Order: sequence, then C-alpha cells, then structure tokens
Amino acid sequence: MKRTAVLIVALATTASLVFAASAAPSVPPDALTSIAGAKSAALHLVLMASDPVATYDGDVAGPAATMPAPGERLDASTPAARAYAEVLRAEHDAALDDAGVATGARLYDYTVAVNGFAARLSAAEAAALASLPEVLAVIPDQLRRPATDSSPGYLELDNPQGAWATGYTGEDVVVGVIDTGIWPEHPSFAADGYRDRPDGFTPSGCEFGATAFNPDDADFACGGKLVTARAFGEAFHGGSGDGLAAGEFLSARDADGHGSHVAATAAGNQDVAASMLGAAWAPVSGVAPRARLAVYKACWATGPGESACSTADLVAAIDQAVADGVDVINYSVGSGSATFGVDELAFLFTTAAGIPVATPAGNSGPGGGTIAAPATAPWVTSVGAATHDRTFQGSVTLGDGTVLTGVSITAGTTGRQLISGEAAGNAECDPAVSFSTDITRAIVVCARGTVTRIAKGQAVNEQGGSGMILVNSEAGDSLDTDSHFVPTVHLEAADAATLDAYLEAAGSEATAVLSGAVPALGGGGVVAAFSSRGPGRLSADIIKPDLVAPGVDILAATSPGGLLGVPGQLFRALGGTSMAAAHVAGVYAMLVQAHPDWSPAMAKSALVTSTRRDVYAEDGETPAEAFDMGAGYLWPGPKVYQRGSAFNPGLVYDAGVLDYTAFACGAGLGSLLVSGTCDDLAAQGYPTDASDVNLPSIAVADVAQSQAVTRTVTSVADKTRVFTAEVRQPPGFSVEVSPATLTLAPGETASFTVTFTPQRADLDVWRFGILSWVTDGYRVVSPLAVRAVAFTADVATTGAGESGTARITVGFGYSGGYQPLPTGLVPPEVTSGSVDADPSQDINTALASGTGISLHTIEVTDTTRVVRVAVDGETGDLDLYVFGANGAFVAGSGSTMAVEQVDFVPTHSGSYTVAVHGFATGDRTVDYDLSTWLAVDEADAGFVVTDAPPSAANGETAVITVSWTDLETDTVYLGALKHVGPSGNLGQTMVSIDTGANPATASPSGPVQPAIPPPG
Repeated sequence: MKRTAVLIVALATTASLVFAASAAPSVPPDALTSIAGAKSAALHLVLMASDPVATYDGDVAGPAATMPAPGERLDASTPAARAYAEVLRAEHDAALDDAGVATGARLYDYTVAVNGFAARLSAAEAAALASLPEVLAVIPDQLRRPATDSSPGYLELDNPQGAWATGYTGEDVVVGVIDTGIWPEHPSFAADGYRDRPDGFTPSGCEFGATAFNPDDADFACGGKLVTARAFGEAFHGGSGDGLAAGEFLSARDADGHGSHVAATAAGNQDVAASMLGAAWAPVSGVAPRARLAVYKACWATGPGESACSTADLVAAIDQAVADGVDVINYSVGSGSATFGVDELAFLFTTAAGIPVATPAGNSGPGGGTIAAPATAPWVTSVGAATHDRTFQGSVTLGDGTVLTGVSITAGTTGRQLISGEAAGNAECDPAVSFSTDITRAIVVCARGTVTRIAKGQAVNEQGGSGMILVNSEAGDSLDTDSHFVPTVHLEAADAATLDAYLEAAGSEATAVLSGAVPALGGGGVVAAFSSRGPGRLSADIIKPDLVAPGVDILAATSPGGLLGVPGQLFRALGGTSMAAAHVAGVYAMLVQAHPDWSPAMAKSALVTSTRRDVYAEDGETPAEAFDMGAGYLWPGPKVYQRGSAFNPGLVYDAGVLDYTAFACGAGLGSLLVSGTCDDLAAQGYPTDASDVNLPSIAVADVAQSQAVTRTVTSVADKTRVFTAEVRQPPGFSVEVSPATLTLAPGETASFTVTFTPQRADLDVWRFGILSWVTDGYRVVSPLAVRAVAFTADVATTGAGESGTARITVGFGYSGGYQPLPTGLVPPEVTSGSVDADPSQDINTALASGTGISLHTIEVTDTTRVVRVAVDGETGDLDLYVFGANGAFVAGSGSTMAVEQVDFVPTHSGSYTVAVHGFATGDRTVDYDLSTWLAVDEADAGFVVTDAPPSAANGETAVITVSWTDLETDTVYLGALKHVGPSGNLGQTMVSIDTGANPATASPSGPVQPAIPPPG
C-alpha cells in the first residue's frame, strides 16, 4: 500500500533560555517535546505509511478506491470504505504484534482522516514501533485547549436579498463541532421541522445519560437538529472521569458551555428568545440556522472556565466526524505550540474528503507570530476575531462622581462600599485565598491574572461580596463580557491609577455604583486585541489569519451547569477567535448548500476574496494589515446573487491534498516523509515553495531580487468574462502581473505570475498591498505581503567524494562589493566516552541528578563559523544536547537510535557543554564515540571558490561554485562559505562533504533564504 500524500509529522525545535550562572542547564518544555517527547510520553499516536480511507486510490488487492473524485465528497459508509478500513485495522494489529506490544495498549484506531492508532507505550515499545518500515512516526500526545445574536444581522444575512431570504440557511447540511460537547435540550437546538436525517450522513451514536457519573446527565434522543453526539475521552481521563471537574459529564453533554456556544453561533435555530442574568435581550440566531449539528466532545472541563483536550481524543473525533459524513467542521481548539500536530495532519486528509475546516487563529494577540496550531496550516481556514456593531458596555461611578466605562453583561448595583482586593490581602481574588477584610455586601476591585476571570467573581460571591470591578493588569489586554457570579464591570489597565487614587483618598468611605449591561451600537470592524496575529509559524510565506469574523460580545447558547459562569443561565456573551471561527463554519454550511460541488479550497477562496477591508487594528484608528486581519472581514454579501459576493465570487483559487503536501516539502518543517514523495510531487509540477501554494493570498518573506509567484484561477462567473488585474503596490515594490487580463468561460482555468521587485524598499520590513481581478460587477481581491532583504543564500549544501564541486545560489538586494570566502573544511575530532542508563528517562532529571548523563566541553573561538557534534553509540538509545553560556539550551537530537547529530552556529565564544543522555541503554553502560567539527574562519588551499560574480547587482541571482581536492577517504568534512558585503558579513552557508559517498556535483540541500547569520 503506497501513500500518495504524506506530510512531515515531526519537527526539530530550537530555543534559547538563559539561566542564572548557578543554575543547572535544562531543556525547555517545547524543545524537549520535539526532541524526545515521542519516547518519554506514555500516550503516543502512531502514524502508518498507508493511505487513510480519504486518499486511498485502490492499490490494494480487494477493496476498490475510496478517494472521492474532484467535486465529490467522501462516503465512508460504502462497502469499499468499510473493507479498506478493516485492512488498515489489521495493519495496526500486525504492527503492534511485530513490536511486541499488547493490543490492549491501544485506545483508538484511526482509518478515515488519518491512518494510525493511539496507544499507551513504554519508551522501548515506542522505539520498537518507530523502527518498523510500515510506521511513519511515533508522536507524543499533545494538549490542546478550547480557544476561548446580532452578528448575523451585521453580516447582512437577513437582508431582503441576502442568504436567508434566498433560501441559503444550511438546510440539510451537517456542521461537525469538535469541542466541549452540547446542551441538547437548549432551545437553540430544538428539532423544529426537520426530516429524520440528511442524505449522505450516517449517525454514529447519541451519547447522553451517564447518570452513574453525574445524576444530572439526562438521557436524550438525537434526531432533527442534533443528528449525532459522541464523546471521546479515553486518552484524557481513561474513560473513568479521573481528573475532571465536579459537574462535568461523562457523555457528550456540555458542562463548560464553550461547545454549546460555538455550535449555536454556527448553526443555532433562528430567532430564539434570549435572556441572561434576569434581563431579556433581542432574539438570537445561528449563522446557518437550518443546518444540522453533529457534536464530538473531545475537550473536558477540569475546573471553572478551564478545559483541555488530548490530541489522541481530538484525532479520534476528527476521524469519526469524517466517517459519519459531516459537511463542515468547526474546530474551535488550539495550542500555542509550534510543534506540528497529528490533528493538523488529519485535517489535510479531511481536505481530500471534501470538508472545509474553520479553526480559530488563537487568543494570544496582539503580538506578531502568535497564530495557534493548527491554524498555521494552509489547508484550514484560520479566523481572527473582530468587533461587530453591538457591544455590551458597563460603567463604574465612584463616590466622588468619577465615571469609568468598561464592559459588562451582568446586572448593576446600588451604591456599595468599595474595597481593594489588594488591600484585603487578595489582589487577584483567588478563591483559594481568604480576604483579610470583611467584604460582605461590598464591591471588590480585582486584578486580572493567576486564576480565571470567572473564578474571581466566584471568590467574591463565596466570601460575601456583592459586586466586582475587574481591572486589566496590562495595556492591550482584552475586555470580556463574562457571565460573572456577581455584578461586574471589566475595566482597562489605564483605569487602575484612578481607582487606586480614589481608594487611597476615600479610605473606608469609598463607594461605587455599577451600572449593569447596556447595549451599545456601532463600532464594528476593529480587530480584537486578543486575536492572534501573523505571520504563521509553519511558514512566513503564507498569510495568516485568512480572515477575521465577529468574535467579540457574541451572545449565544451555553450550558446551565455553571463551569463557565453563573449556574442556571442558558445564554452567555463570549469573545474569542472560537466564536469568530464558528461564524465562518456557519457561512461554509450555506456555501455547501449553494455549491455542493466546490472543493474546500474553492469555498475558502470565495470567502477570502469577498471580504470587507474597512477594518482597523485594536486601537480603532490604524488600518489593519494582512497579518492582523488576513484578507479582511467575513462578508457573505447583502445580496447572494450579486456579482462579487461569497456565493458568486467570479474566480476561485483551487488547491488539493497534493498541493498542500508539496507545501510541506518546501516549508522547512523537517523531513519525515515516505521516500520519494517530494521528488514525485516536484516531477509532477507541484511547487514546493510556500509562496507558490495556490492560495487566495500571496506572501513572500524574503525578496532580495525580483521574485515571481504563480497562481491559477478557475472561473465560476455567470458567463465568459474578461478579468483585468489591478494592483495596489506594497510601498517600495513594483508589482507586475502577467498576463494582465484573463478571458475565461465558466469552468475554465488560467495561470498568471505576480513579480515583486524591490524599489528602494525598506529592508526587513513587511509591506502590504492588494491584487484585484476586476470585470463588470466582480472584484476578486487578494492581499499581498512582501518583505525585502539585502541578501539570500542557500542555508546549507552537501557534497561527496575526495574531490568535487558544489553549487550555492545567492540573491542580491543591493549593488556593490561581494566576496564569497570558503572557510576550511575540517574532519572531526573524536573522543570516546560511556554513559549509564537514566532510570528517569528524562534529560532534565538527569542533568539535575548527574545520573544517566555524560558531559563534554568544547571550546569555541570568535572565528568558529559552524559547529557539528555527533554521537555514535554501540547500542541502545542515546540522545544528544548542547548548552551554551549559563546553561542556555542551544540544540538537541533525540531519535530512537544510538546515533544523533546536532549542527549549530555559535552565538558566543568560550565553552559549550555537550550532554550525552543514556535514554535507554538496557540497564547497562554504553560506550560511544563523540565526534566534533569546529569549522573555523581560516583559508584552506584545497577548498576554493571556482566561479562567482565579481560584485553584487541589485535584483540579480548568482550561482557560486566551490570545489575541494585531496580530502581523506571515508571521512565527513564540515566547512562554511562566508558571504562578505560592503558592510561586513552577510551570512554563511554550511558545507558538508562526505568522502565515502559517490562523487557528484552537489546541489543545495535547502531552499534559498537569508543565509545563516554570522556568529556573535
């Protein structure tokens, strides 16, 4: 069984964490997870090399192909799909047996969206499975978290010629929601006027009524609106509920409220009467009010306002959702980790199944580069949060008449005593800390931080307080309309000084009045401060987020359980990119109804190219840029059939699973691929440069000379039309589109190139522009993001043979002097050593205790260009780590073998510590050889440049040829090519020569990008 599209599934992470001089070195958690996590975690996800059902092309004797044809959706209920799934389960059984692992260790089989299984494994079992040829990777389980009304009207869905009036309400479309579950009896999910189940969907269960765990878990029969409700928790709590919050349910029932909220936002019933905390509000509606819901609970409440999810459970939920036949997936779950996750891989194959996925950009803004996984992947739609035209305001009137305005969704208070939480010994109103002052009937000032916002109000309520003023600790923190246990107004950090001054002046006579919530209209289109910003972590050559949508003060359903607010409430106003993603999922449901033959990429293109661009950054004044808002604000269009609406976009940018896999080949993610995958894709013409992925946006991170990118569009216009390119050029760049006109009949495709040329552009600064394809009534808009650099070069190159040549490509963003200087090729210095077994199998424990660790010191001078360290043990599993000054982590390598290698560019001269870790040595001492290469800045007569340009020419590319002679046989040499410009070192390219390999002219081993920076 071959795999037609296999993605990189493991990353190497580098990090730098400086410790005090007296502190022992340690490896940061993210780096440790990437290096050795697959061996140390008990729960693992094992990925197999064969295709899952979603991409199986029929190359196994017996089952017919199951991969859907373009324009069709996967049907996992066919006999062929079921038969092939059984083949994969048998493959899983065989792998467990070959590795000597009991089948009882397995928690889940994955067969549809991804091929593999989850199992609890020892380090030795994980290593045994990883060594099997049919196993792609063994990956540690990761933790994810939920990315924590009037908005359909703001999107003009209720316009007389809008989507709802035209009949596009999501009728018979199934939205799969993977989250914290659902409160099935909520009126937003009532089964009003539905037939039994939509075509193409196969319900897999309705899991409610686990009264033995929680007697309030009433049984419920799915059908109508809620067609399936499943719970996946074997990985997180072992199926027993261990570690879950009091009030959680061991079923698909939602205790937290987050899942119910996003489900109702995407597909809740229309015009549901809403009241909250005793106040009646306007009726609320989901974006696609007639869509069905299939709910897959994989996130579990661990405390008030706190939930978490195991990747193993999440992937099981994704696999089941695709198998059931959902049409859209809302995945309001994420992680701040840069490590690639198996859920991201599953969504790649979900794309092949024909299912669009909406996921939140993350709530870690407004800093750049904060997009959460899996939103960094180009095959999902990443959604940021912005305001719409209704907010809930609240005010505080102090005893001296000062009025401070913030946000609130609660009732108000009359005049009450005002007490500082800080003065009462509990500044952050932690429920675990008693107030030192009697707060009975008082309003308490609480600082943000330490515990959840909801927990603060709970602490005030439990200790007798009657109200709370929640004050941000830092400028730019979000203001949130939480359903607090006591009347609450949430204020900006800037108001803290006013409060403090009044409290100090008034002392025990201080009083305040809280106004309660007041709806405020206007002010839409501002990107929320909390909304994560781009560029994405997988590649800066794609724009993330893709777009923004309503995600502030969204009034929708919740669970009455009280873990996310006051018990007994059926509605709650929440803010977050989760809510924004749910809006996109709802619009996707309407697009699926309108255009069932569109691929996920076509649907995404329709949304991205039809956005509104009158969007502002968090200050409400500065125009938002592409890394704030993506293409702009979700805008389905006030008139469905209007040219240029999301339902009638004119042109679409299509892409499929192989396009995205080619992106992975060139995106610098690592290299754990089925052999030959990238070569096969390149031979078929799939671009591996991330800038050339056929997305409806264009980003080029490093432009030293002119760079052209290619896009292909398909006409979905009403008739043959001539589209003309219009460009708003990024400042400092000229942009040429060729051809500048496209004449296309419906269904026809055409390709074009966009060439960016720096014209006195500021270096290392992102600049933004717009490309529009325009014809009568149509305007297909794509955002542009481009950054100029002075110089680019291959990061590394390899060569072979005792004599030979290698080529290195460079690009110039300046004119003037340039000199490539080879710095001597050096063989390794080899030191012998030995290491005992580490019983803890944890590098940080070994570093602290000295057990299972062997340390070496290498000395680096200020002329050392690049360093390589490699360990070769006689047996077992050895890992390798490098630390710099003050124990700062530099790099590490931790496969399941006794051979590891680390390359790094020194950032300082002096001593570096190399740690050889006896991760698994069979309880014996293992001997090893430690090889060290120190490539220093010295000329070498045998290593020379034989061809190079005499100088740099702005906008030009050149190929440098280096050659070597008379090296010793069967040795690996390391050197560097130093690039020198008028102002000094521009960077360097690492050169590695293996004289035991067959001689050949070598090509670059990495993409052209800014060269490795010089040491220092």
